[in-house]
Amino acid sequence: MKSQIKDLCLTIENTSIRMAMSCIDRNAGKPVLIIDNKDNFVNIVTDGDIRRALLRGLSLDESITTILEYKLISKKQSPVTCLFNTSSKNILLLMKQYAVRYIPLLDEGGRVVELANLNDLEQSATKMKAVIMAGGLGTRLRPLTNDLPKPMLLVGNKPLLETVLDQLSSQGINEVFISTFYRSEKIIEYFGDGSNFGIQINYLEEDRLTGTAGALRLLPDIDVPILVINGDIITKMSFKSMLGFHHDNKADLTVGLWQYQVKVEYGVVETKGIAIQGITEKPSVDFLINAGVYLLSPKCLYLVPNCIPEGQTFHITDLLKSAINRKYAVIGFPIHESWLDIGQPKDYEKAQTEHHINGN
Repeated sequence: MKSQIKDLCLTIENTSIRMAMSCIDRNAGKPVLIIDNKDNFVNIVTDGDIRRALLRGLSLDESITTILEYKLISKKQSPVTCLFNTSSKNILLLMKQYAVRYIPLLDEGGRVVELANLNDLEQSATKMKAVIMAGGLGTRLRPLTNDLPKPMLLVGNKPLLETVLDQLSSQGINEVFISTFYRSEKIIEYFGDGSNFGIQINYLEEDRLTGTAGALRLLPDIDVPILVINGDIITKMSFKSMLGFHHDNKADLTVGLWQYQVKVEYGVVETKGIAIQGITEKPSVDFLINAGVYLLSPKCLYLVPNCIPEGQTFHITDLLKSAINRKYAVIGFPIHESWLDIGQPKDYEKAQTEHHINGN
């Protein structure tokens, strides 16, 4: 087994979902190849498989077999494989037939020799552009934002917005639109056209606040998926994985989701009528919340001018509701990587002490 393939492999015994997730992260989003104790191929687990498992309520500490059983029994998805000497043309046909981006290539004994990648075979990756929402007033962070837009606050040794741009650029997104309103000159003077930061920057300059997604009205015609991210988010999530998840599930709009835990500080009583049936002391309740990261197909962008009358505010929740009402495919993408919304002073303080999460 080649060393680079060995790095992608985990044995089925004693492997948890968390271990598989860590393996995917180490290998830049490539899937995990599950093998038995004789190195025979068993199945493939992708980033999308793990995120769908999280949406079903599975714990990261559960065995990887829970995902494999779901794929084989509930979804009736057997792994697609080829012999290692299969032609690239036939591998590509299989990928398109079964709508998969990776196919393990096996030797005659059933051991993995290579992992075929759709992007490599097509010799071009799917492109996407990005919009960073940076026009808000940042009132909850005053007086820090009295003369400075929130995305220009320093986290570590550089503005928060620069960290966001660095992450987009490192994942192959080379054209970005930044929506501005409050103290917009501070952002434009610092970043210019983006040439000093290795990225092309266009500005969507608003003359008034038009809602959390109002600046989308100002976008030119775009024929590729567009990532929309709030300008006050620090995260290590993989935008490439989000794009793959978006395409794999034939989505029109994908929403980044973060698991948020609320701890109840009292004993919660379960009742039926006047009878008490049980009591749970200080339980925790988990919710999936909107993480402020979205991936929109060009189809969704057409909803902006067509659904919201000119002159009215337009929030991202309005876009979501419009898409859902029109039966568009709106899906959730669980974020298991680090994520922090810098909305309040305590969040900004946390970012200052944990800014290394993005490698700064």
